[in-house]
Amino acid sequence: MKYIVSNSLLLVFTILLFSCKQNVKSEKIEQQLILTDSLQNLISVDTAIMRYITTPLNLSGQVAFVEDKMVEIFPLFGGNVVEIYAELGSYVKKGSPLATIRSSEVADFQQQEIEAQANLEIAEKDLDVANDMAKSGLSSRKEILFAQKKLDNARAQLKKIKEIISIYNISGNSLYSLKSPVSGFVVKKNITREMQLRSDNNHNVFTISGLDEVWIIANVYESDISKIKLNNPAQVKISAFPKKIWNTKIEKIYNILDPESKTMMVRMKLSNHDYKLKPGMFAQVQTTNSQLKAEREVSINKNALIFNNNNQYVVIIKPDNTFEVKEIKVKTITGDYAAIMSGLNENDRVVNENALLIFNAITAN
Repeated sequence: MKYIVSNSLLLVFTILLFSCKQNVKSEKIEQQLILTDSLQNLISVDTAIMRYITTPLNLSGQVAFVEDKMVEIFPLFGGNVVEIYAELGSYVKKGSPLATIRSSEVADFQQQEIEAQANLEIAEKDLDVANDMAKSGLSSRKEILFAQKKLDNARAQLKKIKEIISIYNISGNSLYSLKSPVSGFVVKKNITREMQLRSDNNHNVFTISGLDEVWIIANVYESDISKIKLNNPAQVKISAFPKKIWNTKIEKIYNILDPESKTMMVRMKLSNHDYKLKPGMFAQVQTTNSQLKAEREVSINKNALIFNNNNQYVVIIKPDNTFEVKEIKVKTITGDYAAIMSGLNENDRVVNENALLIFNAITAN
C-alpha cells in the first residue's frame, strides 16, 4: 500500500520526531517511532515479495565510430599544400573542398587536355576537307570514313582527359582539390598548410565519419563469455549523461580473446542524431541473457535501499507498527527492483519513499 508524500507534511514529521525525543529520553528512539496516521502521510510502504529476477551482467566499454561510415582520404598526387579548408572536428558536406594542392603531375593532365583539344580541332578540319573533296570528286568514301574515325578518336581522348580532370578535381595553375566524398565530421587530420606531399605517400590526410550512429564497444571477461548471446537486450549509460539510459541489443560478438586482457569484445549500436555521444566517451553496459531462466528472489523496490558507510540497509515496519533498521545484502539490481541475498524475508513491510528520513531519525542517537 502506498501513501502520497506532500512537502507540507514534512514539517509535521520533523515536529513529531522532535516531540518523541523530548518526551522519552531514557528509551531508544527506534522504540519511540511508531507508524502513526501522521507518518503514514509522509511515507510509502512496499512489501518484499518473490519475483523472477534475471541477474544482469555489467560491462565496461566506450563509444566508437561506426567503421562503415568512416572514409579515409588520400592525396591523389604529390605536391605542395596551398590551402586547408577543414579542421579537426569540423562538419563538412559531401563535395565540400578540404584542401588545395599544387602538383606537377596535375600539370601533365592539363597539358594532355590542351593537346587533346588541339587534336580534336585538327580532326574536325580534316573531316571538313575530306567532305569538300568528296563533293568535288577528289576523294573517296574510304578517305571520309578514315577522317571520321580520326575525329571520333580525338573526341574520345578529350572526353577521357576531361573526366580524369573532373574526378581529380583539377583546376588551373597546376592545382587540384581534395573534396569530401561524404557528409560527416573530420575525425582525423594529418595535413598542414605548406606541407610537402610525396607522390608515394600511403598515409591518409583526412578521415571523415558520420556520427548519426555510433558503436558501443564493451569488454567481456573470459569467465562471463558464456553469458553473452547475440541479440541479448542491453542498457547503456554514458558517464557524461548519468541520468539517461539507452536501450539497445548486442548486435555483434567478436569471437577473439585478447591474449593480454583476457577479454572479448561485443558491439552495440546507438542512434546519435543530436551528436551528444562522442567517440571515446566511457560507457557502462548492463545486459541479461534472455535465454537463461530467471530465478525467484526476495525483492523490493530499489528506492527503499539506503547506503551508509559502505553498507546497505532498509527500514522495515514490524507487526506492532514500530520501525526497525535492518542491514541487508543485495544480490543484484535489475530495472526498478533489487534482489535481496540476506537480511530480509518475504512479506516484510519496507519503507519505500522517504526511508532515509526514518533511517536518520532512528540512528540519530
